[in-house]
Amino acid sequence: MIVASLSRNKEDTSIEIDVKLFRVEPSFIVGGVIICGILTALYTVFW
Repeated sequence: MIVASLSRNKEDTSIEIDVKLFRVEPSFIVGGVIICGILTALYTVFW
């Protein structure tokens, strides 16, 4: 990694962060909520 880092072009050292990088599909959000609900139910039942 050191060799790759040193061999890079020194001019391009900035990172562009765009809001579009953090957007997710609605189906991903729904799936995440469902998984969190299942995990919460399992912890509640088996704790």
